[in-house]
Amino acid sequence: MSDTKPVYKFINNTSLAEGDEIEIVENATITDLGTISNNIDFKIKDSKGFEPTAYYDIKSDLGELSVTKRQISIQTNSTEKVYDGLPLKESDFNYEITGDSILDNHLLSIEFENIGVINANSCTNSISYTIIDKDSGADASKYYDISFDFGSINISKKTITVSSYSEEKIYDGI
Repeated sequence: MSDTKPVYKFINNTSLAEGDEIEIVENATITDLGTISNNIDFKIKDSKGFEPTAYYDIKSDLGELSVTKRQISIQTNSTEKVYDGLPLKESDFNYEITGDSILDNHLLSIEFENIGVINANSCTNSISYTIIDKDSGADASKYYDISFDFGSINISKKTITVSSYSEEKIYDGI
């Protein structure tokens, strides 16, 4: 965690000797996925600049720092039509992202897997995707925990009626 907010607190801070203060020398930071111990290096200084740290029996109760994946959900639409011999086109497809956002320096590319479907059938409106770091070009999908809610595609059979005429004649041997 690399922001400027402190990720520590002192318990019983009031038990320091009058004029003594705790000064953080170094604290743990994490910027990539994972978990680390929140180690803190500090010293105690008095009002004259002396370091009476050795005069304290310091008990540490260290926490952890974690950077977790961004949680997003991608939902695709459902679409249906009656068979017309024409393929589904890109405008028939859309998606919505909920949860955390994609970072500004990441690019999400979505490709619908069923664009161009013509035949009457039912299938899932599934996608493939990539998430790229715009600066480095590297795959950035490891920073996201993605769930999917795929819609459906239903191209129903077109109903047609074939009729034949009825005719009648008297037997004439031919």
